[in-house]
Amino acid sequence: MSKSRITPELEAEFRSILGPACVSTDELDLVTYAYDGTRKNYPPWIVVWPTTTEEVSGIMRLASRERIPVYPRGAG
Repeated sequence: MSKSRITPELEAEFRSILGPACVSTDELDLVTYAYDGTRKNYPPWIVVWPTTTEEVSGIMRLASRERIPVYPRGAG
């Protein structure tokens, strides 16, 4: 698993954008979202589930500011 760049402060910022139920750094979620249809393993540092355009915009602003790569995932 890659070393996380998500500090507790950054995680709190993601949670303030999305709410606590829509952000995870739980090991099970990180492993689950590390794979897609290619079956290659790319473990994320954090998993987020936005539901609005405003949330996506907030995530992208934060990720851009902190230079965090973003990999959208559809049905997996």
